[in-house]
Amino acid sequence: MSNDNFIEQLQEIYNKGDVVPFIGAGLSIPFNIPNWGDLIRDCAVEMGKGNENEELVNKIIDINLKKYDYWEAIRMIKHHLVRSDYDIQEYIVNVIKEKVNYKIDDIKHNYKDLSKYDFNTYLTTNYDHILMKYIESHVYPTNLKDFNDRTQILLNNEKEKRILHLHGSISDVSSIVISNEKYKELYENGQYKKLFSLFTGVKTFLFIGFSFNDIFIQKIINDNNEFFKSKHYIILSNPSNKEREWLKREYNLETIQYDENNSSHSEEIRKIIDSICKKK
Repeated sequence: MSNDNFIEQLQEIYNKGDVVPFIGAGLSIPFNIPNWGDLIRDCAVEMGKGNENEELVNKIIDINLKKYDYWEAIRMIKHHLVRSDYDIQEYIVNVIKEKVNYKIDDIKHNYKDLSKYDFNTYLTTNYDHILMKYIESHVYPTNLKDFNDRTQILLNNEKEKRILHLHGSISDVSSIVISNEKYKELYENGQYKKLFSLFTGVKTFLFIGFSFNDIFIQKIINDNNEFFKSKHYIILSNPSNKEREWLKREYNLETIQYDENNSSHSEEIRKIIDSICKKK
């Protein structure tokens, strides 16, 4: 099926109030937030300074990053450089706070686009609070580890917009999910189940800012497949037919594709969002 078909389907779902933007790291890159690979590589370099295993560890980490195996790269940092989860969490928070640049034109990013339409809930795997700068709400963003019955009540309040950080945020260093162990804590404590059970069969996710190889989304969908049996959508830059078929077969994700050549990621994503959110 074509982009037009998928956009038309999403228009109907949006007009019912049932589209939930699911936001990945790509949307924060214009604000000078490092991508996952750069963040982990820089972390390894900084923490490995003066370590006798520095050169070897960096080579191994580069191999892992080329395979998008971020959690194995983190495990290498923890094991060979004798760093704790908290050491890495603190490093990430400090880097994001130091590097983030809010003074960019709205045309260079898509958070403004998402804020102007009638979405009530936003899910994100990002740690930053950039989205909060654009969303007008009296409800402070919630980390998934703090998800409880009160949060569920807030989700049912359609008068307030709310942001849920699945992997923690910079406002709480300990909430940052950076390792496989931290992810398992959330999963085994049933936090994902509590959240996704509210959306099952009711809401449709629109994944934005993720790459085809994003292990976090693959992991989340795989581990919570009982809640992802219905169809959801992902916006991707220039995916191959093979990649689109694989996403459909493995995750029931329909791909809305765009080409940023002679344009930009933000401009092409903006066109798609504007088309989906046309009122009928």
